[in-house]
Order: sequence, then C-alpha cells, then structure tokens
Amino acid sequence: MALPRTNYTSKSAENFRYDSAVLFKDVDFESGVPTTGTPIGATNGGVKIKFEKSYRKMEVDGTYLSPVKGLERIESATATITGTFKEFSTELLAAEIHGAVTDSTKLTGYQEITPKVCITEDDYYENLVAVCWNSDCGEGEPMTFYVLDNARVTSAFEVSTEDSNEHSVEATFTAHQSVEQLNNRQLPYRVFNKKAVGAGA
Repeated sequence: MALPRTNYTSKSAENFRYDSAVLFKDVDFESGVPTTGTPIGATNGGVKIKFEKSYRKMEVDGTYLSPVKGLERIESATATITGTFKEFSTELLAAEIHGAVTDSTKLTGYQEITPKVCITEDDYYENLVAVCWNSDCGEGEPMTFYVLDNARVTSAFEVSTEDSNEHSVEATFTAHQSVEQLNNRQLPYRVFNKKAVGAGA
C-alpha cells in the first residue's frame, strides 16, 4: 500500500479544536469532568497557552557536532496562559494590578485597588484552566483542559484605549509549584485530553 498524499484522515476532524479557549479559575477535577467553574472575564483575539522548557547541554569533549542523546538537562519549566480581557471587574483588575481591594472612603459607590508590596497566598488562583471544544455547535463535553496550578498574573498592567473600541488589558498568568509539588519534583501544569472512542489506556 502506497503512502498517503496527505496527513488528513477520516478521524482528523475529531481531533480538531475550534474557537477561542474559555478561561475558568478554581475548577474542581475531583469529581470527574468539571461542569462548573468561575469564568474570569471576556477575552478578545483568542487565548494563548504556552508551556516552555529550557535545556542545558552538558559539555563533554568530542560532543560538539550535534546534540547527543542523554547529554541534556532540563534547567527550567514555565507554563503561561495569556488573554486580552475586555472586562474591567474589580476582581480581575486586582489580579492584573496585583492589588488589594477596599471600599473607597473617598468616592461613594467605588472600590479602591491599592498595589501590594508583598505576594500573599490569596494572590494565587488554585488553578487557571483553558477549556477547549471540538464542536462549534455547543454540543458535547470539552475535549481539552489546559491546567495551570497556583496561577497568578505576572505581566505588566497596561490598558489599551482607542476610539470606537472597548478598552482592553493583556494579562499573562503563570503557574507556580506548591511546596508539595516541589518536593515531589512535579511541574505545576498538565493537560487533560479526551480519549478517542475505542482507544486503549
């Protein structure tokens, strides 16, 4: 049998993912496929998920020509989710600014967000999850969950404003290891991907 002229197969479309991922915080995965979660804010322009590792090549005489299997070590690992948010809820602004929220004593009906000088436990979401589907008809279970543990905003706060458009803020959330994950040498991010029908373990 000749090799096919395309990588597209009768099963390919089942593995597609459509439209922007939707972001939720503090999603519970303990009871099976999550059915609830707290959306963190409307986005525009899609959501970017990035897992990145940096590697160090161990220097050994005679191995200069090409990378050598077994001579690389992982030096760092970072997982981020980035979105451009059009919502300006106080909770989301506080996460983006890294600030503390109080009811204003100067402006009635307003909340004041004061930048913090220390990072505290409540600055982290238990997790931040980007949820993806493979149907544009709103049917079926989610197909892929990208999960960042102990996520918080690590990007600069910059508001974009222009005529005939809504204001927006691009925010990048970064995963952080818990002490337990650190001691168990586990990274603070993972992917849940729906098993194909009829697939084995």
